[in-house]
Amino acid sequence: MEYKKPINQIIKERSSWRTYTGKTLKEKTLNELKDFIEEQNESPFEGEHRVEIININEIEDEKLATLGFVKDCPSYIIGAVLKDEYDSEHYGYVFEKIILKATELGLGTCWIGGTFDKTKAKQLIRLREDEKLPAISPLGYAKKRGLKGRVIRWVIKSKKRKPWSELFFLLDQEKRKLHQLDSENEKITPFNQPLEMVRLGPSAKNGQPWRLVLEPSTEGSDPGKYNVHFFRHDSHQYARLDISIAVCHFDLMRIQEDIKGSWEFENSRIEGLKQNEIIPGAWLYTITFKTK
Repeated sequence: MEYKKPINQIIKERSSWRTYTGKTLKEKTLNELKDFIEEQNESPFEGEHRVEIININEIEDEKLATLGFVKDCPSYIIGAVLKDEYDSEHYGYVFEKIILKATELGLGTCWIGGTFDKTKAKQLIRLREDEKLPAISPLGYAKKRGLKGRVIRWVIKSKKRKPWSELFFLLDQEKRKLHQLDSENEKITPFNQPLEMVRLGPSAKNGQPWRLVLEPSTEGSDPGKYNVHFFRHDSHQYARLDISIAVCHFDLMRIQEDIKGSWEFENSRIEGLKQNEIIPGAWLYTITFKTK
């Protein structure tokens, strides 16, 4: 078992931290996280990556010890992914799994995709020409937030999430239109928990660019079978990481709920739905989960 706690509990516990105690990671905790990282070889996007934990105290060049707006952080999680069509998506999926494991181990983390010194990070990971570095994370024991920190998080609404009706849609095949889902009045069995875990996921500037369309499956008569299409409405490069986090949360939760299925790319199918104006043309398709 990859996680000892229920994944929905870990997702709810995860928070972004930029201030740390400076205390070095316990050896047992560090080794457990490293072992977990070594086991992360797959994602629905089938990319190739490598991830390392960099101990800042062991870096001789002081100029490399600070990568961004992070205070008293003893370590960083830094990775690289082989350049490919779905490189950012693969990296984001794997990286979020690592973030969640660190959370379970009582460690603080923070997705950082833009506000860090990429030149320094590339040196630390020894980035090759055929690789890219989409994001990093500080790693350590988080320092309790003071009043100022709590006020800032309240002002920027860092924990606020959009309602179901803005994120999740049911494809009405008879009327050939999308129906907004409402978690208060509708239950999409068996996907209630996977969808909620997607909703709670972190994203750049808390933009929550994911849009999920549940299409009732035409295979068999089981009303609980759907094709779940993942879209993003933002073309920014960080939105590719955001959608991969959504896929990760959905996948981990559906595995916990024992929902059988497979991940597939249905680009031609989605293009047809767009041409018929059933799916908004501006939505950028990523991947589909098909229940069995």
